[in-house]
Amino acid sequence: MEAFVIADIEKKILGYWSWHMEMETSVMRYYQSALKGKWPGWQVVHLANNMYDAEPLMGIDYVALQQSPKPDVLDANLITGDPVNDEWPNGLFVIKEHGKIYVVESHNVTVEDVIRYGEAAISQLKARPAIPLPIEGETRTLDHLLIDVDNKILILDTSEFGLYKHADRQWPNYIFKMGKIGYLAMLEAGDISTVGLEMPQQKIIDSFNHISNARKDDAAEILNVEAKVAHSVFYDVTPTDTFLPKKAEPKPVAIQERLSDAAPTTIGKPKRPADKTSFAQKIIQWWKRLTN
Repeated sequence: MEAFVIADIEKKILGYWSWHMEMETSVMRYYQSALKGKWPGWQVVHLANNMYDAEPLMGIDYVALQQSPKPDVLDANLITGDPVNDEWPNGLFVIKEHGKIYVVESHNVTVEDVIRYGEAAISQLKARPAIPLPIEGETRTLDHLLIDVDNKILILDTSEFGLYKHADRQWPNYIFKMGKIGYLAMLEAGDISTVGLEMPQQKIIDSFNHISNARKDDAAEILNVEAKVAHSVFYDVTPTDTFLPKKAEPKPVAIQERLSDAAPTTIGKPKRPADKTSFAQKIIQWWKRLTN
């Protein structure tokens, strides 16, 4: 699925997710606040972990019925052999160690690849050239991972089905949190100051208007672009911690957001083959930048 909405009329709970929507924290919070105004008296919840979050609202064992993806066999030189210079980086990694922050980008390597690879990825990532901490809305990829070495926490700004199993096995000393809350909220969850990194207010409003007033020709053009791209499965969306899963089996730990009056939201991402950069993802990123 590319999107999901559930309205519990008796309990007055509205839950939703969609990877078509804006993925920046500030825009998601602005959208969530505006959406609450459209649904007075309702609890409006962005399902940051997709169907993980939706399952309790539906009252059925949806997740347990899904087949987990088979693990990829990763090369020992996964990151060291990854090219450095790329116009379209595939992952942004923020490493927090000894109180210092180290930021790097990847070429073909995805955030999921690094999680499946394990703790040995940290030293390989730090061997790559560092970049400044990007401003919200100016990260060159939709995929972000924060590795807090000091506190042994992994924070993934998306939700990938079954990935928590790999995290538990490959990062045994770490707490793994995931949820599409946006780049800025990911930094906040890792206790990294975001002062001066916020998206300008006018850009937030422009992005919100683009989401809320999508024109038919926009949708038609996106479909036309997608039809020309040979792509696989796009990234899935992620859950909030408002609803706890029913089943006893392990479930992903949602990221605890720092809620403001305009409650934050979360969104998900597309999936791509692990061995090369997704052209489809690049097209979507290019289209979002062009239309915004």
